[in-house]
Parts: sequence; C-alpha cells; structure tokens
Amino acid sequence: MVSDWLMPDMDGLEVCKTIKMESRWNHIPVIMITCKGDEIDIVTALELGADDYLVKPFGIKELAVRIKKILNKQNYALHGPLKQTPVYTEERQNHPKGLLINKETYTVFLDNEKLNLTYAEFKLLELLAEKPGKVFTRSQIIEHDYGNDYYVTERSVDVKIVGLRKKLGKYDKLIETIRSVGYRYNEPA
Repeated sequence: MVSDWLMPDMDGLEVCKTIKMESRWNHIPVIMITCKGDEIDIVTALELGADDYLVKPFGIKELAVRIKKILNKQNYALHGPLKQTPVYTEERQNHPKGLLINKETYTVFLDNEKLNLTYAEFKLLELLAEKPGKVFTRSQIIEHDYGNDYYVTERSVDVKIVGLRKKLGKYDKLIETIRSVGYRYNEPA
C-alpha cells in the first residue's frame, strides 16, 4: 500500500500503524510518501512499520521500482525462490541461454531476463514453444486463445506476433512466419 503521511481524516502513520498491528493485514507492505524529509520523520515511519519511505518530489519510475522490490522480497519470504520450469525436456536444453516458461506464475525468462509479456503474448509463446517446428495456422491460434465463441480476425494474431517478436529482441527469429499459413517456433541452430 502506498500512503501519504498527510491525509485529512487519518494520517499515514496511523494507517501504517493500524495495518501493521492487525494480524490479518500486517503482511501488506506499506510505502510512505510525504514532503517530510527530516531524519526523525523517516525513522519514525520505519519504526512504526513502513517498509519504505519516499520524500516528495520523486519520479514515478523510482516508486515503481521500490514497489517491485518490496513485492519481490515479500514473495521470496512467503514462497522461497521462484522455481522456473523449462518448457523443454532435458534433451532440448540448447535454447538461447534457456527459455524458461513458468506456467504457474505466467512468467517467461530469456537470457536470464524476465520478459514483460501480456497474457495473450504469454499464451501464444507457450503454444508455439511447446511444439517446436510445428506450424500453427492463424485459425488454430485463435481457437486456442479464444475458442469458437468469439469473432477475432486473423490479423489480430499478426499483431500479437509483432508485439511478441519485439519483446524477444535479438531472438525474434525464433518465431517464423509461414507465408499465407501461420507461424512456428524454431529451435535455434
């Protein structure tokens, strides 16, 4: 939770203290944001249970990184290190520094870097990578993603492929276009 120190009804310190004292909520991380930048204010907030403290003005990217770090620490504390399951069997470990697709957390790592994929991009990569070399028609991809109950144009598949290739970066050639047919995932040479 991100809370400002100075609020009209209950100040941020009271909110933080209430959250941290209540057993059903005390696992919720709290980031205090405020214009109060004195050391005593920072120490007070941290001692009352704030997980982090930001003094205004600050950049939105800084806030996003701090939130991400706190959530990663909390996830590690609750569940231990993230276990990634390779899509590939042991005889297929020659992928670019390991393409890891974790179906439980919907995360993909390539070159030990997390790819920020949309759900649709994740499902598309998962489908293609599970059967390297198999050509999937656009219609098969649409049916896999949406079933038969939705009207989706084949061009929407092309748009998803473009986005996925951008995120694959230098490995964009892993997804090959089969002209007038569809797409396939190719194992690296």
